[in-house]
Amino acid sequence: MELLLKTSMEGVVVRSWQADDALQLSSIANDMDIWRNLPDSFPHPYSLKDAESWMERSMKERPQYNLAIIVNGKVAGSIGMRPGKDVMRFVGEVTFWLGKKYWSKGYASAALEAYIKYAFHQLGFRYLMAFHFTWGDDAGRVLKKNGFQRLGTLPNAGNKDREFVDVMLYGLAPKG
Repeated sequence: MELLLKTSMEGVVVRSWQADDALQLSSIANDMDIWRNLPDSFPHPYSLKDAESWMERSMKERPQYNLAIIVNGKVAGSIGMRPGKDVMRFVGEVTFWLGKKYWSKGYASAALEAYIKYAFHQLGFRYLMAFHFTWGDDAGRVLKKNGFQRLGTLPNAGNKDREFVDVMLYGLAPKG
């Protein structure tokens, strides 16, 4: 089932991954600056084979958690979440990223706004969490713009690229 989320920004949609997205994905995802801001499960270098594997997993998900961010018909990045388990099964950890040429243009905020509505209203989540590393202030601005509250700092809780780093933790409950 193809999922399509409209955003408030012209030319920006969030949709299901498609097999023919792999080449575009691998070309924008193979960037050290993107890898540096994401969990270690995101590979670097990011190959076409990595993209194809991601497409295969994402297209099989039911419900669909991981979606493509499309800007003017091109793959610009990814947004998704890891659902919690057991007593935290209605909590999702949201992750998003964009290729560098799409940074600082409002696309991430538009995609996150649409994804939040999807997570709360269609998937039934009761709380969303997100984090970024000390150097990821742009992600923090996107989260705050979309209503996430900064919950605190986890000192030296992350280890990325062989460096211990503070992790900024955010949370969002549905309105009303």
